[in-house]
Amino acid sequence: MSKRRRSPIPPGTDIILVSSCLVGKKCCYDGESRSNCIVEEFCQGHKIVDICPEVLAGLGTPRVVSEISDGDGEAVLNGVSRVINL
Repeated sequence: MSKRRRSPIPPGTDIILVSSCLVGKKCCYDGESRSNCIVEEFCQGHKIVDICPEVLAGLGTPRVVSEISDGDGEAVLNGVSRVINL
């Protein structure tokens, strides 16, 4: 007898928000997706809304590779660090 995995989704949750690239949309910086079979399997049987935060922020696809220089996202928001194009 196999054990049935319990869903980590709380009862009453109708919609799951997921990153578009993880469900096969070609929106990554290089114009490709980052499909993830675990995420795709998790989403099966559920209503999902897929979004790409970068595209929602106005960045195009494909786009220049960028990295945070000397810090993290919080440092960028505080004006201590910056995002640079490579």
